This record gives sequence, C-alpha cells and structure tokens, in this order.
Amino acid sequence: MTMLLSLCLLLLLDDPALVFPSPAVTPQPQDVAPGPIRIRPEEWLLVSGKRQCLLIAIPEGVISVSEQQLQAGETAVYRGRFAGGNGQITTRRISDPWIYSIEAQAPGNVTLVVVPYGFTDPSERQIVQLVVDGSGPNPPPGPGPSPPQPPQPAEADLRVLLLVDQDAPPAALQAVNSQAVRQWLDANCVQDAGRAEWRLWDRSAIESDGLDSAPPIWQKLWQDVKADLGDGPQAVIVRGTDATVVPIESQPQLLQALKQARGQ
Repeated sequence: MTMLLSLCLLLLLDDPALVFPSPAVTPQPQDVAPGPIRIRPEEWLLVSGKRQCLLIAIPEGVISVSEQQLQAGETAVYRGRFAGGNGQITTRRISDPWIYSIEAQAPGNVTLVVVPYGFTDPSERQIVQLVVDGSGPNPPPGPGPSPPQPPQPAEADLRVLLLVDQDAPPAALQAVNSQAVRQWLDANCVQDAGRAEWRLWDRSAIESDGLDSAPPIWQKLWQDVKADLGDGPQAVIVRGTDATVVPIESQPQLLQALKQARGQ
C-alpha cells in the first residue's frame, strides 16, 4: 500500500487527548479500530496533544514509546520518514505541549491504549491498532533545533500598546495623543535602544496587514492578546509577562489605568 491506513480513535471523543493521522474511514463500533496504522522500516510515528498520557503497548517489545514535554511558546522541529508519509523525508513542526514518538522494535501487531492522566470517564481512552513491518530507524531522527524564540520580558518591565482607529471617539483620540499620557509612558515604560517601549497603532491596519515589520516581542504580544480584545479603542498594559486589556475612554481614565498597573 502506498498510503497509511487509518488510525483508530475512540469515536466518543470530540477532542481526543492525542492526535494521530486520521484519513476518512468507514464508521466502526466504539473501541474497535477501523484499520491499523502501518509503520514500515525506517519510519516512525509521531503524535502530539494537549494532555499528558500513558501509552500502553500490547504486547510489549514490538514498539518503544518516548515522551517529550514542551514549555509554553516552544516548537519542536523533526525531520525524518514518518508513518503515513509515503516514504518521503519530511519536516514536522509541533507546538503541542506533549509529544510522543513511537518507534519499531520488531515486526508484529500492536494494540496501543492511550489513557490521559487524571481521566475520569472511560470514553476518554483511545485505542489504536498498529502493524509494524520491521525495525525502526537507527538511530531514530531526533528533534531539531527549535525556531528562535522572541526575547522574554523581565518581570518588572512595563510595555504599553495603544490601539485606536482613525474613526475612534474624539475623547479616545485625545487621550492617546495627550501630552500627559505620552510623558508618563516615556518616563515609566522600559527603554530599548533609547526608546520607551510603548506603541500607538492603527488597529484596523494591523488586523488587515499584519506585523511582519514589527520587532519580535511586539509580534508575540499581539498574537497573545488579539483574541481577548474588545471592540473600540483598547490599551494593552503589560507588566513582565502579565497583560491587562482596558478600553480607552478618556485621558483621565487611561492615565489612571496606567498608573494603577504601575502601582502608583
């Protein structure tokens, strides 16, 4: 066969603990694999998910399983021949916190039972059938270097992002352009290359055009907070790694929010 046959998950789960390759399959009874995942010589199976799991192979000795945990914001890069990849050498980038690599040890058939730690409902289990054609890659491919990570702010560093549109209410525009607010930001935000770390951005422009030209720390900040932003002008006040989002209503209100975040 030139394609990976399906893996099998317990179909009671809408959001399984681990994500396996899953081409479309004919519906099967619960807890029964519709078809095995085939691991050919020089291939390995890589799966990941949001939860730590116990992987039990029955019988033992046909496969080995290793676990890797990533920290928040990390990405692991793997390059090799993966099960389901038609024998091609490919690169995979994974940012899920839990990664499991499954390698062949000997030919045979394996039932793999996946049990999330702390599970309370039997339906949270996954059962996957594996067919191993031969021994795995020797040595197996390992994770490559992670992509460069944005610099991490110090705990006490203060950064402020002011987001407005040109059609924002006059009081909000007056607030972000007021001398009192700008002087406070210049005096209290952390300095980088002689510049205070606060920014005033046109919200509609960055939502449509992106931030490819912005420094990495501001790109990461935007990615972290954009889903939590409300409508209208907003101030994102960051103290170290903690971000607070407040609406911009007036100059006194904005200045009070800034001072409160600074502990003044």
